[in-house]
Order: sequence, then structure tokens, then C-alpha cells
Amino acid sequence: MSTSTREKIPLPTISDVERWENTEDIVNFLRSQNIGLKDKHFNILYEQEIDGSVFLGLNIDELIRVGLALGPAKKILALIEKIKEEATTAPNQEVQELKERLAILQASKVGEEVPIYFQYLESDVIKTSANGWEDFIELYHRLEKAFGLKGSLTNYKLVISNKNIDLSWSKKDFVDFIEKHKCSAKNPVRILGVKKEMIGDLPPPSTLGAPKEWFKLQKCNPIDHPICLNHRPPEASSTIPVSLYSPIFGKFKDFCEEDPEREDNQFTYKFCYEMAKYYEKEEERQYEANKMLEKYLGPSVELLTVKRKNSDGSLKDARTDDTMTFSKYCGANFEYKCDDCSSGTSPYLENCSYYLVFCNKQANRPSFDVTNLPCFLVTIAGPYFSVSGAVLAEYAIVDPLTPQVDEQARKMPQTINLEHPLFPEVTIDDKCYSVQIIRQIGNYLLWEVTLSNEQGPNKKAYVKAIQQRKYSLNTHQLLAEAGYAPKVLATSAIPGNLLLVYMEYLDNHSTLNRVALNLNDQDRNSLRVKIEMIVEHLHNLGHVHGDLREGNILIRQFENNDFDVKLIDFEWSGKVGSAHYSHFMNHVDIKWPDGAEDGKLVTKTHDLTMLNQMLLRTGLSQNQMEY
Repeated sequence: MSTSTREKIPLPTISDVERWENTEDIVNFLRSQNIGLKDKHFNILYEQEIDGSVFLGLNIDELIRVGLALGPAKKILALIEKIKEEATTAPNQEVQELKERLAILQASKVGEEVPIYFQYLESDVIKTSANGWEDFIELYHRLEKAFGLKGSLTNYKLVISNKNIDLSWSKKDFVDFIEKHKCSAKNPVRILGVKKEMIGDLPPPSTLGAPKEWFKLQKCNPIDHPICLNHRPPEASSTIPVSLYSPIFGKFKDFCEEDPEREDNQFTYKFCYEMAKYYEKEEERQYEANKMLEKYLGPSVELLTVKRKNSDGSLKDARTDDTMTFSKYCGANFEYKCDDCSSGTSPYLENCSYYLVFCNKQANRPSFDVTNLPCFLVTIAGPYFSVSGAVLAEYAIVDPLTPQVDEQARKMPQTINLEHPLFPEVTIDDKCYSVQIIRQIGNYLLWEVTLSNEQGPNKKAYVKAIQQRKYSLNTHQLLAEAGYAPKVLATSAIPGNLLLVYMEYLDNHSTLNRVALNLNDQDRNSLRVKIEMIVEHLHNLGHVHGDLREGNILIRQFENNDFDVKLIDFEWSGKVGSAHYSHFMNHVDIKWPDGAEDGKLVTKTHDLTMLNQMLLRTGLSQNQMEY
């Protein structure tokens, strides 16, 4: 089994590095690679005034001589070697792309079929031609069949190189435009779903921030969707955390787990000390906080004027307390109150309201369709300081985080599919696969995906996103080795203390409750014996499961009436004496065994009690199982 590391920004070419004129460029690159370097390591590089050409020529002795320890020095040197190695393969890729673009140009000149490459979300790239259609409506009918598109052309946008294609253009204008932007299999015309107008006209943030007004508009029912999934009320929550939509939030949380530098500790103490003071006016607190944040974070914190619609359709200015913008993109928004009870509005809800205004403002920009608009929301009310992460997926989503902004927030992260998370490439059996999401399984953090590799056929798999410390990979693998759980193909650690577990795709398996209903008495008895044997095998290994319910047992019945049984969901599993229940168990809908309480140890007795209850519910039980 191979294990992939965090997603990293692609390596630059040698010519890119040679153009770096100062150490800042090198430091930004090293930060982006997440190799564990700290500010003290970067300060050594600053002191040596290293530019791009010097960086490429560094060796291990020089790095150690200037004060770097062996570990950081070897990590930096490994990156330099990788840049040089990739330089030998890059020309072949460039030549291939050049051939594809040349084919388009030559074909258009001699009247032959002009090849055009299309991709819908994460699908395979499909090559078609400029012949056989005269306008975008006829082109859509062709794409509709190729990709299984639903609805009309107005439900989609065509984009190349993050540039929107105007559907009112002539066919000639369209072909000229994609040739100009070097359409190829590596840079296809992407078909994106048009985002719904999810937010619409809203009251000003100062009004919407009042809990009464917020909850009046925050509708949570099958007909009306909420304006923002920010956990207010609890039903307005997303099952997918923001860190899966944008890795920057996962990195943010990871950095908060690291040991802080002295500079971080000093800033935190001073900032908390100043914010705990009494300020008669909100503006005074705002001025003092911004001054400290600018000195610590670097980028300026400024008041931002945004446009919002009145009820009569006219536009009116709304001003934020303070905002960090990067290339016209809102990277962080700050909301201040003298104290949490100093007005009738909630600073957190008001901050969420400003994010909705930002999203509406971006709606007419090309970037709206190629980014989830990730933004940090910083709320300061008296001595209380909180940071949340916000993204725009199908709806606006806001999740609580912990303090401290990272350099990577200055860039505008992009995603291919606005409805699904973006998973990094994964290595399985020494082969690298890109991951394309097909669908999410229910409301669980479980997805059916396609794994693509240029050297072989695509294959399906399941991916489960879990907290690294809350999943017993050991128990899962022990059962998988015996054939009693899905085979683990690979794991991939990603920012946010998350682990992606890639599992074999199970075809023709269903949950126990669906299979048991259609069995005769003989088959029920055979299936019961098989399930009891697997649980006994697990216990003999010294492990427990913790959640033996129908949905966590998958069954496939063969033509000879034999059964393939797989256990899944090992979040509460582990060795006897170390496996614990969650601290947030569902005691309303589920009848747990006596002694199965929040945070308590899982026992074999608990497993057997749950197993017997489950066998009774599904009609499989005849006798109570015990050892």
C-alpha cells in the first residue's frame, strides 16, 4: 500500500526559477510545498540574499554552512533536484501540446475538420470537430449526447483558460478564440454548470446580522434552502467541511497544531491584552486591532466599499469594518464589535452577511465560475476572537476554524467541480492516478470516484474522508486481509488532519437490511452464521467494531446462494481497551447497549449486544450470540 502526502503546488521550470530576482520568491515557493520549514529557516535564506540562479546551484555543504540543520537542508536540496529532473520531461509535453494547437490552425486554413477538445467537470477529455454544426445550439446537442448533459444550453457555461466564452459569438469567433487560448487535450474547453442565484437581494449586513432577521430568512425545509450554511440554526449545516473544498483551510488548521514561534506567542499575548481593554467606540478598537494585524500579517487591512441592492432595485454602498483583498479578491474579512453584547447584531452573523455580499459582487466576473471564493471571516467582539472559513459551493458554507492566516490565502484557489471537493492525485501500486468524483454516497463523507492513469484503463473506487485520529485503519486492514472488509488501495493525508482512504469498488453489494428482506429461511440462517463468524474473527484478533448496525454490513449474494459479507465504517473501532465511542453519540434514534456512553470504551459485549439487536430487526436471529 502506498501513501500520498498533502497536495502541493506544481514545481516551477528551471527558466521560472532563474527569473526569481529576490529571496521572497524562493521563500514563497518553499512555503507552498509544505515540507515542514519554519520562519527560522527562511530567515537564513533572507540573510544570504539568495536569488533564483543561486538557488538552483546550492549543494548540501553550502546549506549546512550557512546555518541550516541537516533535515531542512536535505528537504530543500531534494526540491532543487526534482526541478532539474522535471526539466528533462517538460519539452516532450510542450511538443505534444504544440502539435495539437498546430493541428487546429492548419485544419482551419485548409478547410479540414478542426479538432476541439471538451471536458465536462472531471470527465475524460473528448475530442470533437468544428464540422457538423453551425451555432451553439447545434453544438450543445452534440455535447449533450457525448457528456449526458441535462436541460438546456442556458444551464451551462463554456470556459477555456479561465476565460468565459460568449454564447452569442459566431462559430468563426468561437474557433478563433479557442485557438488563441491554445485549446488542446491538456487545455480543453471546460463545460461548467451555471451557478444558481443562491443569494439574491438581501438586507444590508448591519440589518441581516440581527439574529431575528437572520433566522427569518434562514429557511431550512425541503422547498426553501437557507441563505448560508453557517450552523445557525444547526439544521443549516453542510455535511462537507470547508477544508475539503479549499485546502487552504486545512493547512490553516494544521499550522495551528504546530508549535508556535516566539513571534506568534508575543503577538497573541499582546493582541488579546489590547482587545480585552474597554473601548468606548467601536472605531477605536478597530483602529488598534488593524494596526497590530497589519504589522503581524503583512498585507494592509482596509475598509472596503461594496455595492448592495435596495428593495427598489437601486444600488447602495455598504462598508466593511476591514478587509484584506488580493488582486480584487476578498481573502479575509474582519468584523468588530466593542463587546459581544454592545449592539443588537451578532458580529458573526454580520460577517457571514458581508461574505454573501462579496459573492454577489463576484457573480459577473470570470473567476466566479472557476473558484469557490474561499475567504477567512475574522470576528472580534471585545476580548473574544474567532476565525471561520467560508466557501461558495452550491450554497455559501461557513465553518469555524482557529486563528492565524497563512501566506497561501493571498492566492485565489481554484476548483474543477464547484459541487464536490477537490482530491489530490493518489499513488496506488507505484502508479499515479488523478481522482474524479462521480457522486457522494448519501450524506456521508464517502464518494464514488474514477481513478485515471494515462498508462492504463480507468477504474472505480470509493474514497472516505476521515479525521486521522478517529479511524482505525489497523482494524480495517486486518479484516480486509481476511476478505471481510473492502480492500484498502491507498491512503492520502490532506490538510486539516484529514485522511482520504481509497477502497476497492464493491459492485452488486447492498446493505444488510435490503438483502435480508428477500431471503428464505435457509439463506437467512446461512447469512447469519457468516456474519457471526466474521464478528467472532474480529474479536479473536483482539479488536472491536463499535457500530454493528445494518448500514455498516454490506452483502452480495451469489448465484449459488453463498454470501460475500463486508464490514465497513471503522471510526469507533480498534483494539480492545483503546477503542472509544464518539463524544457526540446519537441517543435519540439509536438504542445503544448498557454502558455504551459518549467517550467510553467499546467492549466485545457491546458489539455482541448490537449484533443480536440487528439480527432481530432483520429477521436473521434465532439465538442470542455469546462467547
